[in-house]
Amino acid sequence: MSKVSNWMFFLGLLLLLMGLYGFIRILHVQARSVPYPSAGVLPPTVLLPGLGANFYSRESECEPYPQIYYDYDSTGKQTAREANQEEVKVAQQTTARCIAGFEEDRSKQRQRDRNQSAFLSFVGLGLIFGRRFLD
Repeated sequence: MSKVSNWMFFLGLLLLLMGLYGFIRILHVQARSVPYPSAGVLPPTVLLPGLGANFYSRESECEPYPQIYYDYDSTGKQTAREANQEEVKVAQQTTARCIAGFEEDRSKQRQRDRNQSAFLSFVGLGLIFGRRFLD
């Protein structure tokens, strides 16, 4: 075996193990029935750089800040009042949109992790089995 063939085997094995690690982590998250990690299951490396963080990091941050609504009384001063139905509905829709964004981001990240794991496994196997053509 040549030196290049040994390096190809090492790199192929490394990529194959990274791909298998990704698949195992994806299956582990699905078996636990927890929300998919927004950062993904594969750690950022030289081969797989991270995509950056989201503006919000948890669903609990989607809750709107307490709003204070004002009305003018007969003297022209502002007095606090309860939110009406329309204002409550708008706040609920905003929260629902924020949470739906999290679900969409997690779905995209899950598919990205599957694609990366399959790619790493495929290239790793290709390097391992392709070294016989070097000799």
